[in-house]
Amino acid sequence: MFSTVKNHIAIERSFTPEPVDCATFFTIINTTVFTTTITG
Repeated sequence: MFSTVKNHIAIERSFTPEPVDCATFFTIINTTVFTTTITG
């Protein structure tokens, strides 16, 4: 699971030119991981 999180972090960074708010960033990560866990 941690490797998946790291991959998503890399993806988010590649798509986000400027630093995002930490709360927003982790909300995106948690939502993505949660959705991936449910569907995958």
